[in-house]
Amino acid sequence: MSAAHDAAARKPDTFTIARGKADTWSEISTHEPMTLPKLAKILRQAQSQPFPTTFAEISELRAAKDAGDKAAANKLQALKHTPWFVCATFKTNKRNARDLLTCTAFVGDADQSGTTRQRLLAALDTLEVAYVVSTSTSHGCGGQERFRVVIPFATPIASEHYPAVWEWFSKRLNGMLDPGAKDPTRLNFLPRCPNGATGHEVLIRDDVTWFDPLNVIQITEGASKEAETVAPPLARQLQRRSGWTIEQLRRFIFTYCDPSAEEPKWRRVIRMLHFETNGSSEGLTLADEWSKRASNYTGIESINAKWISPSWNDPNTPAITIGTLQREYPYSSPAEFPPVTDDPGMPPSPPLIEPAGLTTLLVQKLPLEWHTAPPKKRRWIVDGYLSAETATLLISLGGLGKSYLILYLALCVALGVPFCGNTCEHGRVVILSAEDDFNEVWRRLYNIRESLALQLPPEAPQQVRENIEIVDVKRWRRNQGASPALTTATRDGVALTPFVHHVAHSIGKASLVIFDTVSRFNGAEENSNDAAARLIDAFEIISEETHSAVLALAHTGIKGKSEGANQYSSRGASAFSDNARSVMVLAPLPNNLIEKITNQEQSLKALRNDIVQLCHTKSNYSRRAEDIYFERYAHGVLIPTQLPLKGAKSEGELVQRLLERAGSGEVTRNEVRHAFAEWFGPGVTRDQALNAFDSAVRSAQLLLSSERNNSKRYRVNAVSLTGAAPYDAEVAIGKSVNNQDLA
Repeated sequence: MSAAHDAAARKPDTFTIARGKADTWSEISTHEPMTLPKLAKILRQAQSQPFPTTFAEISELRAAKDAGDKAAANKLQALKHTPWFVCATFKTNKRNARDLLTCTAFVGDADQSGTTRQRLLAALDTLEVAYVVSTSTSHGCGGQERFRVVIPFATPIASEHYPAVWEWFSKRLNGMLDPGAKDPTRLNFLPRCPNGATGHEVLIRDDVTWFDPLNVIQITEGASKEAETVAPPLARQLQRRSGWTIEQLRRFIFTYCDPSAEEPKWRRVIRMLHFETNGSSEGLTLADEWSKRASNYTGIESINAKWISPSWNDPNTPAITIGTLQREYPYSSPAEFPPVTDDPGMPPSPPLIEPAGLTTLLVQKLPLEWHTAPPKKRRWIVDGYLSAETATLLISLGGLGKSYLILYLALCVALGVPFCGNTCEHGRVVILSAEDDFNEVWRRLYNIRESLALQLPPEAPQQVRENIEIVDVKRWRRNQGASPALTTATRDGVALTPFVHHVAHSIGKASLVIFDTVSRFNGAEENSNDAAARLIDAFEIISEETHSAVLALAHTGIKGKSEGANQYSSRGASAFSDNARSVMVLAPLPNNLIEKITNQEQSLKALRNDIVQLCHTKSNYSRRAEDIYFERYAHGVLIPTQLPLKGAKSEGELVQRLLERAGSGEVTRNEVRHAFAEWFGPGVTRDQALNAFDSAVRSAQLLLSSERNNSKRYRVNAVSLTGAAPYDAEVAIGKSVNNQDLA
């Protein structure tokens, strides 16, 4: 008998829920016996009610909230306020953790990246238990499907057992559940359907047995008790307050904390005040007084909602303390605000290794011949782009074509042919695909072959088969019931998981290892710089152990969508890009470039994002490569292309500008390479500048004048400065790529 069958024991008639009104979050109106059909009817009726806000407005508010806009977050929260229910029973009519008696159902928000209706229902149906699923009010915003799942319990359970049950479901729903929605007392607002929204529905399966959580609890109870004996829950162990007075807290936050900061930072200050003042009315008044100084102040209601929330008043929830904020504002005056060294909300972190166990640091001197004998040359997997034993990020909007781009790159490495004119090492490529299954990767490789109409040499198909290997992470996660996360949040910070070395050892030696995408391998907070740095550590460890270049694919964040291609376009913390040695961005063409395209068909394709650019926005070990342009064809395949532009300078005109700038002095090719923007002005690429220099040498407009230290210096041939250079009205820019790399 399967685990799902073991967990599904019987089918009672009802389960109890607590219901409340939209304007009273902490007061329960009634405890009501509920059947699944009745709950589904209530949810459908709520979705059919008129809703004053359009889907476009909801989408705009959600995007602004994700970008840190407090006012948008508060407005969005207010719009969602409807009558609510909680799948639990309470001692009194107060909804709080202290009065919680039993949990009567599992409730989860399936809204993480990659969640779809098909994936969710397939995962639920494998459990063979009864459920109700409804779309959330913000379903579809930003292209993300969002659902609330209710699975009634055959046997109600005590609240202390609910986390184990939640984790059981989280593993079997393959990472789709929001980890921030674990609280069994959390409000479940009745869903609405914004005007213009599509796909909203309520689904029910009531023809199977109800889930019995006791089977899960019996499996985990022994391990849980043993863990609690070794390490008591953190909040119970060390949740102590600093003893600062209201006046001290006021002076600190008014001096160092900005109430107009983005919503997460503002919320941390409010959370600290709640903890340090024990949720007192004086603390609430201070929080409101400080918040009023912000330009985006929206009233005390949003502060009060957090102030009375069950999670903030739960003594078992770790706190934000004044000690935490002091470390975030290290420039605060130690004389006026003595450092709180023993943070009440977190235990002191023990050293990972006792000092006596540390090995002596290896301190090295340069060799005697350091100035005459160069070190070993850097190994490039893709010349100028991907260096061996380093991690590179490729950032892109969803749906722009990054998966096709990396498969095109993988083919170049597997065959040892240039990638858009850049030399590739001929070697093995391993693709860890957590978004697409094996057949989809195969399908896309086949589409690339078809779209390029390549006549591959006889040995090429076998080379590709031998050198490209695919890890279907989706299937592995489903079969193993385990997470592929390389990092995890612990009480001491963010740690690497055993999966890091497992991946490296499973791969062995390779030239290129691709992770698609970053979010599927991150087990910690996406917006934490510590978590981002540790994830890059994981990629670098894998690159070093496999002697490969690691290329990690990431989605563009909210700011990246509006600010175009830059190294901080990625979702999440800036440390992703700061710690990566190289960053590439696949982005739409900017409007000012589209306006210059002379080919009308290409101009229209660029407006539809069917012509995109690959920008090398950061490179620690080489110059940043020139932008490369890709055009989309059948099946979404991206193929390198050229762009004919209005007003582009001809090579002759660039040569003339070079000669005029050199004047009566001397010039070297390296000077042009490093100062091309200064010599030629905006809009001229390094390759164009070097081509102009080489042309001037070939045509004897630049003459060799001296040579020292292996550097050739040239002077202008005087006759070359007479007359103006011819001007071409239309010149193609970009790499000279005609799909011969793979031919």
